[in-house]
Amino acid sequence: MAKQKSNKPIIKKLYIDKGLGDTEIATRLNITRGTVSYHKKKDKDAGIDLDEIKAAKQYNNLTSTENFEKDQQQFLTTLFNAFEKEKENIEKIEDPAERLTKLNAFASNYYKLKRPSVNDCKGVADKAARLALETIIDFSEQHDKNQVIDFLAEHFEDIVAKTVEKVKKHK
Repeated sequence: MAKQKSNKPIIKKLYIDKGLGDTEIATRLNITRGTVSYHKKKDKDAGIDLDEIKAAKQYNNLTSTENFEKDQQQFLTTLFNAFEKEKENIEKIEDPAERLTKLNAFASNYYKLKRPSVNDCKGVADKAARLALETIIDFSEQHDKNQVIDFLAEHFEDIVAKTVEKVKKHK
């Protein structure tokens, strides 16, 4: 009797690369949803978390600006949720100085995020590259250099991505 070929690699590909859910994968491969779950669980037990890989792949497919904005959004959500949980405790503090210290801690974290840090080279490089290109485009418009404008407009995102990549290498 011939050994049946494993669907495991196909399940991984459909789940991670195509973003399909367990039910869709089961339907496509003509297997049960339980089989899909079984293979995913076996991978997880072996230290391969397909959900993490899928999330990382989706994250890495974003531009560095989108990554930075997503990080910022996640941080703000976490910060605001923490603040909501702490709000009652802060309101119970009778000493105004102590209450202000607690509130300043939240505000400080917020402003640290809003100000680009030295460690966030990708976000800073992305923003700097975009500003530089926008400045060159504005300057080119003032001097009727339409070929420069067309070239930069056509290759804008590639130039930004390559700039960020070079900054990461020199970090």
